[in-house]
Amino acid sequence: MSRSLGLAAYLLLTSIAAAPVSSLAADAVAVDDAATPEVPAPEVLPFIEIEGSAELKADVSLGKRPRTTAIYATVEPEITVNLSEYLDMHGHFIFEPVRDPVEGRINTFHAQGLYAEELYAGVNVGEATFQIGKINPQFGVAGDEAPGLYGFAFVEGYEIKGALGVQAKYALSEFTQGSGDNAITTKQVLFGSVFMADPSVLSRSFIDDRGLYHWSDYRVGNTDLPESFVVGYSYSTLNADDEVAGPSARVALRRLAAKQTGVPDEWDALASFQTSYDIGEDLALRPIAEVAYLGNVGGHKADALGATVGAELQKAQWFGSLVAAMHDQLGSSNPSEQQDDGQELQRLESSKMSLAQAVQAAETVYKGKAVSASLDMKQTSTTFVVEIMNASGSQSVAVDTETGQLTALQTKDENEDGENGVEDAD
Repeated sequence: MSRSLGLAAYLLLTSIAAAPVSSLAADAVAVDDAATPEVPAPEVLPFIEIEGSAELKADVSLGKRPRTTAIYATVEPEITVNLSEYLDMHGHFIFEPVRDPVEGRINTFHAQGLYAEELYAGVNVGEATFQIGKINPQFGVAGDEAPGLYGFAFVEGYEIKGALGVQAKYALSEFTQGSGDNAITTKQVLFGSVFMADPSVLSRSFIDDRGLYHWSDYRVGNTDLPESFVVGYSYSTLNADDEVAGPSARVALRRLAAKQTGVPDEWDALASFQTSYDIGEDLALRPIAEVAYLGNVGGHKADALGATVGAELQKAQWFGSLVAAMHDQLGSSNPSEQQDDGQELQRLESSKMSLAQAVQAAETVYKGKAVSASLDMKQTSTTFVVEIMNASGSQSVAVDTETGQLTALQTKDENEDGENGVEDAD
């Protein structure tokens, strides 16, 4: 396994809020300030908040020759428009590499693309909040809270981003002790979401187009309707900056629904814990642990176990962190099915063309929109079958990942003459 060296510069952008502007009368009137209490100006809507982060990284693979170097930027602006006390609009955008670096080369800002990870309407009703639109279905915490530059990378395999659906949170209790910067708040929250894959243009990226985005595990989670869901409970102890200040825990259950007949649903369970200790001399220690059990992982008859353990030590503005993770395949109840699944995964990993690239090629040549895509295990070469919907009807297309050749397999529209054609994806 190759190791990576990372150098990152992190810039936190200042939150910007649109504030009302008061007009003053031309003629000043003398007033006794002591006798006139200050009245805060009323908030004027829409109230706009902008925040984000920017990172510059250099990754070098040390385990292979020739070495692969990637120099790239990651910029994440977030914009919230508060339309009223009960309604807001939120957008979370990411500018980063959308394709892997070219092996054995120095890649400088290679394949940088801009896409929307979240884009939803937020609704607040009493103790309940809802997010409707393009969401990140809440499951674990290590993806956001694991310390270090690469802490999030350990859990990317089971976290889902940019789905279409509805997410809800309900506050069971909330208690605040202290005030101002010394305030400590404990919360108990129930949360849940229903979702599906995003087949819309919002799954693409701009500047460098990654094509119609499919989750790498396309056997589960990408149904045509929101059939997948998450339910969970969290207990948190937070300071005035919404950072963990004491015992905090989460448990969650998730189902990723299978789209294809004969493919099992994936069922996942997760537990996490984190806290913060003041160990004196302005030192703070923040440990975190998360364990996830994945049943029928990826729609295959095999289970997996993932675990992340880490800690962060802070002294003033200096941080030091250490994270360790493991992901273990637990095996299958049916050895023949496990072998078939292993062969399928091996063929996907060795493919010269990704599923997203195959879909993009089929959409370009046949001038339509992909409605489904799958791996054809009957072919000797790695072949994706993509179903395209265009002005002429529905067309199934085989994409050979070795040659890039596209073959029309069948036409469902009655006006077609039934002939199959072969075209290059160049």
